[in-house]
Amino acid sequence: VAEWEAQNMETDAGLCIVFFAAKGEKGQDIFDPSLPERDGTFKQYTKGEIVSYHISYYANAAHNPDRGHANLRKNNKFILAQEGPEGIPTESEKIHKLRLIKAGNHIVMCVDDRKIIDWIDDGKQYDPVLTDGKIGFRQMRWTHFRYRNFKVWALNSGSNNESVENKTDVSMFLKKDQEYISKAESQSGDLWDELGHHGPAVENQWVGYRIYFDKKAAVDVYSKFQPRFEIKKTKWYTSKELQEQGYGADFYLVGNLIGLGSFRLWESDSVKLLHPVTNRSATVSRHGSISQIDFLSEGIPYKNVKTDILIRMTVFSNVRFAKMEAFVLDDQPVQLVTGISFQSDSLIEDEDRYILCWGEQTSPAAAQSVDLGIAVVYNPGDFERSMKREQEKLLISKPTKYLRVWISSANSKEQEMNTLAQFRDHVQKLVEDQIKK
Repeated sequence: VAEWEAQNMETDAGLCIVFFAAKGEKGQDIFDPSLPERDGTFKQYTKGEIVSYHISYYANAAHNPDRGHANLRKNNKFILAQEGPEGIPTESEKIHKLRLIKAGNHIVMCVDDRKIIDWIDDGKQYDPVLTDGKIGFRQMRWTHFRYRNFKVWALNSGSNNESVENKTDVSMFLKKDQEYISKAESQSGDLWDELGHHGPAVENQWVGYRIYFDKKAAVDVYSKFQPRFEIKKTKWYTSKELQEQGYGADFYLVGNLIGLGSFRLWESDSVKLLHPVTNRSATVSRHGSISQIDFLSEGIPYKNVKTDILIRMTVFSNVRFAKMEAFVLDDQPVQLVTGISFQSDSLIEDEDRYILCWGEQTSPAAAQSVDLGIAVVYNPGDFERSMKREQEKLLISKPTKYLRVWISSANSKEQEMNTLAQFRDHVQKLVEDQIKK
């Protein structure tokens, strides 16, 4: 599974291609010195001594403008294996998320969760199936694209796209008709009343998180007692009957506070919400062994200019920690604020690389109380100072265009991790791993 983001900077002309499963005809690495030298000429890759698949997912070439479809080809015979819908629209200047999945002989490619290629290579019609090899990008010389966030995951041996075990899930739905959706957006920046559980949510087997779709953009926690998916059944606000059956609930009180690892701006020595905006959008996606929320706030006034900030939350299968990232999509760095909010009687451990809270939590959304643990792990080199308020510990970043923290949670009614000592060991283990890296 490969993912990346791409944005067209000039829409006059261009062609973008991804090559994958690329290697020599005899199985050599493409950089093996036994292969003929290459100078970038296209036919050296499509009709030379390298075999591969390639997909053209943006097509507006000067000789074939606004082609209107994506192509999957098999090289080194330049065979057109499948023609699919248009990939990135010709005139689009938005940031688009690309996902390529090759599971054995099954190839799928999506643009913004919209499928453009879905093909199974039978290994007979167009020569044997290509297995492993290199992946690479190509664009024509007049193309002006920029790329970021390129990631690759390995699939389990012998698996296909449907059978890969993914112990994560997503949830975002409209209250009005209960329809599940993958993307929501609003020019006002506020869909609090329109969306179920007030915003996008993700979960793994141990814990769930949501981001409020309003000016607060705060991260909230859904606590579980058993390792399983729950949010689509409970819709976050668990009924008394389901709680009696052992389902979890929302014990964490956020309100107008920072929540757990949320991001805000720092301006004129004060916290500034990601608001007002010209547009706010949320996208949820589930693939490989992860689930993600992309939460984009555009046109935020900041120091006499406007800035766009993308918040990405990633939850992982079999990993309790979730990753929180903030991307500044403009040239000007900003100062960001993150941190943790807590009830006043919680135990607080404020260490060099983490903040941990543990204490009894009661909530109107829960029929009982639990001891809840929450934590933020961070790199102190990313921050210039911290500050403590009555129910918050805040971290103020240095000027930056990217910031990352890790968040986690556990509670006293879980089966596997239910004490302060266990939770502390869990947090300290991540800190140790981060220092080693």
